[in-house]
Amino acid sequence: MSIAKSKFIVKHEALIVSLKAQYSTYGSFDSELELANSSIFPSIGVFLGVSSSNSEIIKYKPMTYSYILGVFDRIDLSNSSDALIKQKDLFSLIENIIETMGYRVVGDIEPLTEVAINEGSFISGWTVPIQFNA
Repeated sequence: MSIAKSKFIVKHEALIVSLKAQYSTYGSFDSELELANSSIFPSIGVFLGVSSSNSEIIKYKPMTYSYILGVFDRIDLSNSSDALIKQKDLFSLIENIIETMGYRVVGDIEPLTEVAINEGSFISGWTVPIQFNA
């Protein structure tokens, strides 16, 4: 027995495909683990958020799908200029993605402070929730 993919999952896959096509010079990832295990930076990620519905008002309000859009780059913690330059570049990138792709933003663009991904490797970046009607 085969179970049909959820529209939430299908939309997520379509977001990754369209980002890869539009921003082919960047790594594109659909999960945090895939990003953490990658050596391709700078990178763009779209991670699963939530699928919301309310059975009492579903006839009046469409379901929504939310995802987390993020941009990331490897940084050198011993070089503060490197980190600042990359943070500024990444902020410009996330703004460009939102504008170019026409995403509906439903929260603030938040900084991702330095996160260790491998021994001696750290990434920094920005994240923002995006939402689509089902």
